[in-house]
Amino acid sequence: MTTPSGPDGFDTTDRWPLTGNDGSISGLANRTQGAVTNALKGQVRQSGGWGSATASVWGGLRRGSDGNPVSLPLAIIEFFGRTLLGAGTWNALNQLNTDVSAFFSGKWTSLTNIVGDIGTLINEIGGTIITDVSDAIKAAQAKADEAADKFADMLDGVLGTGHGIADFVDWLQARRDETQATWDAFWQGIFGGSATGKNFLDLKSAAEALTSIANTAKANSDSAMLQLAALIDTVLGGGHAISDLANYIINTWNGLVSGWNNLWDGVFGTSGATGKTAGDVKIAVASVSSTANNASTNAGLAQTKANTASSWLTRLLTDLTILFDWLHITYPVGTSSDTSTTTSGGKRTWYSAWADLMDLVGLSQNTSPPTDPASAIGDRIVQTEINQKNAQNFQISALTSTSRNPAWMCRYPVGDVAYPEIQNGRLSTYDSAGQPAPSAAAGTYVGSDVPWKAYPGFWVIPAGATRGTFITISNTAVMDTIGTVVNKQTGTVDNLFLELFRINPDYSMTRLNSFEISGEFTTAAATKYVEREVPNGFIAQAGEAYIVRTRNASTGTASISVQGVELGPQSVQTGHYTADGNTAKTSYTISETAASIAATRISPWALIASKGQTATDQLYADDFNRSGMGGLWYLQSTSSDQMGIVLGTASYMGTAAGHQHGLYTRPLASDRMWVEGNLYNINSSVQEGLLLNSNRDLSQIVYLAVNNVEARIYTGSAGSLTSRASVSTLFNSVPWQFYYDPPTKKYTVLKDGKSIGLSWTDSGNLMQHGALFRYGGLRISRSGLLNGGSIDNWLLQDWS
Repeated sequence: MTTPSGPDGFDTTDRWPLTGNDGSISGLANRTQGAVTNALKGQVRQSGGWGSATASVWGGLRRGSDGNPVSLPLAIIEFFGRTLLGAGTWNALNQLNTDVSAFFSGKWTSLTNIVGDIGTLINEIGGTIITDVSDAIKAAQAKADEAADKFADMLDGVLGTGHGIADFVDWLQARRDETQATWDAFWQGIFGGSATGKNFLDLKSAAEALTSIANTAKANSDSAMLQLAALIDTVLGGGHAISDLANYIINTWNGLVSGWNNLWDGVFGTSGATGKTAGDVKIAVASVSSTANNASTNAGLAQTKANTASSWLTRLLTDLTILFDWLHITYPVGTSSDTSTTTSGGKRTWYSAWADLMDLVGLSQNTSPPTDPASAIGDRIVQTEINQKNAQNFQISALTSTSRNPAWMCRYPVGDVAYPEIQNGRLSTYDSAGQPAPSAAAGTYVGSDVPWKAYPGFWVIPAGATRGTFITISNTAVMDTIGTVVNKQTGTVDNLFLELFRINPDYSMTRLNSFEISGEFTTAAATKYVEREVPNGFIAQAGEAYIVRTRNASTGTASISVQGVELGPQSVQTGHYTADGNTAKTSYTISETAASIAATRISPWALIASKGQTATDQLYADDFNRSGMGGLWYLQSTSSDQMGIVLGTASYMGTAAGHQHGLYTRPLASDRMWVEGNLYNINSSVQEGLLLNSNRDLSQIVYLAVNNVEARIYTGSAGSLTSRASVSTLFNSVPWQFYYDPPTKKYTVLKDGKSIGLSWTDSGNLMQHGALFRYGGLRISRSGLLNGGSIDNWLLQDWS
């Protein structure tokens, strides 16, 4: 088939190319689609920022191209279809589409054949037809170009210039994910559960159910509000709001909580019922019930025993009264010569016998039997036990904290030695004529002015041997130091040891410590005092024996010796010596210990001491149950008399006005000072009271003064006082306490153990402190015909 040429002819170059001889309508459709695709590609490539677009631009906008079974618009439609209609509805519609496509597929073949025949007919018609078709296709291309431009502009508006179609796909995917997330959140927030597979029908059903629930809730709320209003009217009466009911409930609840806590504390004796359950109540009730039953049983037994004892003592005293009455009848009272009875050659009156019996139960000078003798005797026994404990504590504290060595005995105040350390000094000797004693070894010294020097000798310790001495502990203490005197001659020394052993109760020995001391010496000859501190110390009981020894395991050339005395055969042997195989042992049997003592009469000097002993808190007490103040007190007075004891209490003596002081002779161990006492017979403006923070001559005192209307704190000296603080108070014949707190510098007063608001802080550091200012005591004044009162049960102690 030929085509026209020329200006009005068909330009074969200005058309879509044909492939082969496919001139059918179906072939024309395929070629038209391909040409339009290529044209759009060119337009897109020419658009700013779209030069990298590919064939997927157009292929993605249509359905049925290779690798793109579903176009992007249809993908968007599918997403919203599946989301809004539900997967089931969408799949059903998709299946319908498939079925329709299958229905037409068979018909399409026949239609294609018909189109093929029509194409043949068109080819036969010639160029005019072709030209018309070409014009139509050009118009379609122009519309496609316009659509491509608008599409490119749309993409630029959405994503901005410089993005490819892949970016647009990503943007659409992100919008899809956001839409899906929004839908899921909406569904879960309103109806709960997952939104997967939900469509608009599900939304409608869920909304209807939610509406029903809301209507029911509203009806219930209306009913509840009516009931709440009725409750408020019933509980509080008319005219009250919900807030009034809330306050009522809160107050009632607080009352219940408080009552529950009080019930728990009162019944079960523990603080706080918070968190307690019914099970806790059951357990606590069972415990209290058991304790109550036991207490009731024990109380019954105690009451029975007390009644029995009281009855027995009452009968005893009654019988004794009858006995004394018989003695009185038998030996009638007359003159002093006939009031005595003779018993086994001794004379005594029955009056004194009765007085002795009354003293037994603490009722001296009372001629009537006590109504409760068991109680009277019990009180006396308890007081005796208290006195014994006080005496024991005082003895222990005195021995451990106040017993001290003089310097000539031991270089440390707390310690024990083999013999007095002063004996290691050199003693110049003279003869009976007052001339220097001659040296036994050198006659040339006879008649010279150079006296003979005497001192304990030095005793050699051969290599492989030991020398030591027994030391007996005088007072229980924590010991932490051992020492001895060692002489080394010229030469080298190594492996020299200072060791401590304890003598066990069975008389065996156990090593406690061993210290290498050769480093104390150089090659030169030297005599040295050598000591070592025992790590952590050790408790040494009074009466125990220890051995301090020097062990020579040296391989050097120097001779080693220790200073000591030689004991006579009549002396108690306290030396220790071992050699050969027994030298380095850490323990010795009874027989080995005895052999080490028998092996020598040399007792080297050594010490066991407490260098780092801390002061022990002290407690001193006095109940004044004796005839006079005695040596426990330093007395000072502005009158001619000194403080004394009257009827078991410290009292002002004499009739002259003045101030009498009693200062306990022992100080406390720290500045944490506490003094207390029972102040009696306070019935005037004259003062009496307690001393604290005093020095031993009373040139500094802190004084708690009490009379019948006030209590006051003074500072100063015994002869000149300055008032620092006071409070008004009545009924003052009670126990008083007065103490000092070093961190706060505060002096505080307690009346019968309770604060009365009386204290003074030494902010100006007026009072001195330290070991010289830790004494305490008493002060009682007299003015006119009146004394300040009397004091009993005094106590001074370190407190913590």
